[in-house]
Amino acid sequence: MRNAREALQALDYEHPWGPDLIPGRDHEAWLQTNAEGHGHVFTLTCGFLAVVKDPSAVDLLPAVVTPESLSNWLEQLDAVRALVAGRGVATRPDYPTPDVAYVKLPPDPGDTVRATADAPLEGAIILTLQRRPELPDAVGSGGWRVHAVGDYESIDKMPTPRTER
Repeated sequence: MRNAREALQALDYEHPWGPDLIPGRDHEAWLQTNAEGHGHVFTLTCGFLAVVKDPSAVDLLPAVVTPESLSNWLEQLDAVRALVAGRGVATRPDYPTPDVAYVKLPPDPGDTVRATADAPLEGAIILTLQRRPELPDAVGSGGWRVHAVGDYESIDKMPTPRTER
């Protein structure tokens, strides 16, 4: 909740990307994401970005990526680090299926901002996640794992989860 002074400041705010962005707060973004049901996806996305930047990423990646994509992440770790550097995270993923999520990583807007309308995120790359409840959930992500980064990964290219019999 904003007080009157903060509300006026938000109305006067001019972000370089356009008038549909107003100042936001990190904790409000988390609250909204959880309220909309995206908390696990957002948790994994932020965790993945932290892992990629970590010096021990090679040891940490198996906990946040699909097993089928692990070798690609390890082979291209430096390129992935460069690709995600200077990126923000959009808090409203797209779900083409209940077990696949696309998260937009726009260029870092410089501030925590909130969209007041559907604002296109120019220059965003896409993080493709797959829900894999059969795998250990070491980061509290509800079974979500990252599978690809760059463009929208085709659903047809997603691994088929193994189920116990």
